[in-house]
Amino acid sequence: MSDHIGSFLNLKRRIVEAGHKLDDILVIHAILHSLPRTNIWDVVRRNLLDKGKELTLDILTAELISVHDYSERDRLADENDKKLKSEQMALFTKSASSSTYSGKKPWRGKSNDKPPTRPAGTKCHICGKEGHWAPECRSKSI
Repeated sequence: MSDHIGSFLNLKRRIVEAGHKLDDILVIHAILHSLPRTNIWDVVRRNLLDKGKELTLDILTAELISVHDYSERDRLADENDKKLKSEQMALFTKSASSSTYSGKKPWRGKSNDKPPTRPAGTKCHICGKEGHWAPECRSKSI
């Protein structure tokens, strides 16, 4: 925004140096009409034009730079929020995909204990097959 306003002020200086008269109000209107056509800049434009004769190039410059800096901080904060949410979602997705669920309840014994071993020849009380017990039965036809 500073460069944008500076280009108008430089143009005014060159016109005056060439021997022509250029009122500040014309430069003010040129700057205001060069602002982007967005809601926030439309409100700023109207508020500044309502000041009438009180509006000077110094006031205009200060107001426009202030609004620009505020909206730039707001835009950067929004970008940072989106980036943070994206990173959090990526971490959540990564942790969700890396955890595998086998359908069995995890062993909850002491850390140095091993899960209980099944005596040879024991059968499931639900399906009658060897190799698992009833809590781990996949058929669960009770």
